[in-house]
This record gives sequence, structure tokens and C-alpha cells, in this order.
Amino acid sequence: MDLNSLGPGSEIDGFCLGGLLHTGSMAAIYRLSGPDGPLPLIIKIPRLGPGERAVNVVAFEVCRMVLGALAQGPHHPTLVAFGDVETTPYLVMEHVEGVRLNDWVERAPIAPEEIARLGCRTGSRIARSPRAGRRAPRSETNQRAVSNER
Repeated sequence: MDLNSLGPGSEIDGFCLGGLLHTGSMAAIYRLSGPDGPLPLIIKIPRLGPGERAVNVVAFEVCRMVLGALAQGPHHPTLVAFGDVETTPYLVMEHVEGVRLNDWVERAPIAPEEIARLGCRTGSRIARSPRAGRRAPRSETNQRAVSNER
């Protein structure tokens, strides 16, 4: 799938792309538009193909497997649908509103008390996952972890 040919209004397996939220080295993320459902949705479309990094395939598959294995909960997005990596690769998932920890870093300097509070919240979230019957994700990074506080 050629990311350059996609944009708002494009359709993938019946999902209509809305606005572009993020483009990175591994994927592009769009809001989905259309009839409102029980969850706000986004679609993550990996960068695959000639000239792209091979690790993108592995990262896409790992993300699909981890999200698919996690039970529904407030600490990670719900996986709604996915496409086959060989034909139409994408992940449709719940859109979790919030501020990425990466965005907090860009606001530096941050008061030590605020850093401690964010660290405690992130640690508590990870620690609660196994108690709720889920394995805690080991890939918590500043770009993946989301704080639902602004």
C-alpha cells in the first residue's frame, strides 16, 4: 500500500480515512471518519515496501499480536480490526485521547514533582496490568505511553 496515495477520504477495507494525526518512520496514523460508533477510532498504516526499513514488518506484527492478546482495559487501546501484512496491512484501534510522554519531554524543563507524578502514574499503570489478567507490555516508550492528562 502506497502511503503517498492515501489521504482524507481514502477508503481501506470499508474504513474511511479522516485527518492525518501522525507520520513517523514506521507508520502513518489517521483518524477514521464516518458513522459514530461506541469508540473513537484511528487506523495505523505501516510503511512497508521498497525503500522502507525491514524492521517495520516486525514492529507491525508485534503491535498486532500484543494488542490482540490484551484484554480490554483503560490502559491501552482496544484493537478493532486489522489487515493482512501481505495484502492490506493496517490496524484499526481505539483512539485514546491524551498527551504522549514524548510531548512532556519537549516541554522541558519540567518540575521534579511533575516528573515524579508522571513516573508514578506510568508505573502504576504497568503494575496493574498483570493484576487484571494481562501481561504488562515491555515496550513502554516515551512515544507509546500516553497520559490522559493535559
